Amino acid sequence: MTDSEVMPPAYLRDKYAIVGVGETSYTRGSGMTTRALATWAIKNAMDDAGLSSGEIDGMMSYSGNDSTASPLIAGDLGIRLNFYMDVIEYADSINL
Repeated sequence: MTDSEVMPPAYLRDKYAIVGVGETSYTRGSGMTTRALATWAIKNAMDDAGLSSGEIDGMMSYSGNDSTASPLIAGDLGIRLNFYMDVIEYADSINL
C-alpha cells in the first residue's frame, strides 16, 4: 500500500479522529437496554483509546427505533458535549 492509501486527506489532518474501538458481548436477550449497551461499548472505546471523559467534546450517532440519543449517553459517561449529531433512520416499505 502507498502512503496515500492509508493516510487521511490533508484537510482532515489534526481536526478529527476516531481513536478507539469498543464493543459489547454478542448475545440475544441480554436484559440490558440499548442505552446501557451503547454506554458500555463507548466506555470500552474510550478505554481502548486511553481517553477520559474530559478529553472528548463531541459525539455522533446513527440510530433507529429504540436507540438512545447521544447526549443521554454522554451524560452517563460524564462527557460534556460541545457538539453532537444524531442521525435517525426509520425504514418504511411500499408495494408497487
